[in-house]
Amino acid sequence: MMRKKVLAASSLLLLAAATLTACSSSSAPSTDSTPKAGTTITYALWDSNQKPAYQQCAADFKKSTGITVNVQQTDWGNYWTGLATGFVAGTAPDVFTDVTSNYPDFVDQKQITDLTPLIKKDGIDLGQYIPVTLQNWKMDGKYYGLPKDLDAIGLAYSAQAVSAAGVDPSSLGSLTWNPTDGGTFGKLIKTLTVDTSGRNGLDPAFDKTKVARYGIAGVDLTSFDGQASWGNLAMSLGTNLLTPNPFGTTWKYDDPNTIATISWYQKMVADGFIQPSSLNSGLGLPALFDAGKIAMATDGSWDAASLSATKTKIAWQNLPTGPKGRRTYSNSLADSISAGTKHPAEAWAWVKYLASPACQDTVASYAVVIPAITTSSEKAKAAYESKGLDMSAIFTTISDAKATEALPVTSHISQVNQYAPSAIQDIFLNNADPKKTLTALQQKVDALYK
Repeated sequence: MMRKKVLAASSLLLLAAATLTACSSSSAPSTDSTPKAGTTITYALWDSNQKPAYQQCAADFKKSTGITVNVQQTDWGNYWTGLATGFVAGTAPDVFTDVTSNYPDFVDQKQITDLTPLIKKDGIDLGQYIPVTLQNWKMDGKYYGLPKDLDAIGLAYSAQAVSAAGVDPSSLGSLTWNPTDGGTFGKLIKTLTVDTSGRNGLDPAFDKTKVARYGIAGVDLTSFDGQASWGNLAMSLGTNLLTPNPFGTTWKYDDPNTIATISWYQKMVADGFIQPSSLNSGLGLPALFDAGKIAMATDGSWDAASLSATKTKIAWQNLPTGPKGRRTYSNSLADSISAGTKHPAEAWAWVKYLASPACQDTVASYAVVIPAITTSSEKAKAAYESKGLDMSAIFTTISDAKATEALPVTSHISQVNQYAPSAIQDIFLNNADPKKTLTALQQKVDALYK
């Protein structure tokens, strides 16, 4: 999925939305329209790793329909601003990869198409999708995307570092966590942390000012929900950040469990066991692993392919189990149709194909992402295994409905995404008090819904 954290729409995107409100429509294409061979449509995505798979889908789609799909890939940093510019200029792609945090704004501004009548007309089997992938794409009883993939957060670790520390790799599948002493997860992080004198974090002589390798990578400072870090552990204490989800209005930033979880992270950073986020210097996880700077990372399954290409052998396990069980965010992307498309029938034919076993089986064979269709996801597991990558822990997680929670989806997320990262950065970069900072954040967020 190539998504480190799901970001809300940028202020530029919202500005574009406001500009188009009066002239856009989210009505569905006519159910009587017929796709025409010889038509060319555009399809936008951001993940370069996935582009070859979707180019193959496009080639297969053309053979059966005569419709050409121009696959356009733009890196994540420029994707949404480019989309905003396209909406304003009337050059937005006919179909684009969408995220759950952004689409409610698109719906409000009538920038994307309601797919519900088309789904009903063509009899799309919604039961074929893994349940967590579908729930967040329905707003006010209408669907605005069909699921294409999903992910889960797991524990990626250096097999060499774990072996050298004398840790049984199989034990990583039964780690426990709590915010008081960190449980066996906290102990493992300390065990794998090493200072420049070779002393690990359990040694009384460990020097936190001279860390050679941190036990685990630091917190993502741009995430409003802690997708790949604190959000999962807070859920394992029994607290979901947004209730209800989707489309709730009660956020839990000042919940004792959220505060306790982030406080634990902050202390582990201060004690030299978790890498300070300020030391990343823009390096991605593959570079950090290969440089020997980290031994583990809580990361999304979307990174499995890139991590498998590292010099360091990376293996995967489930996240630790908290007092209320093991919990992980699971996010699903979908493809949306731009309301201003000049080729609505062809765009719908393409979206329908993207959401079908024909395309998702093709994507599965590339082993770069987990498809949303249950049978296709099983084929992806086999494809990962054929490449020597054991992702069984991740697949076990996504098959357990009690273990997975969809990312928060509601109104005003773009504003929440402005407020929350600022607070998280203050905590981890300026050592701000978590309780005071998160309480202040909660007050700002609450004001959005009054």
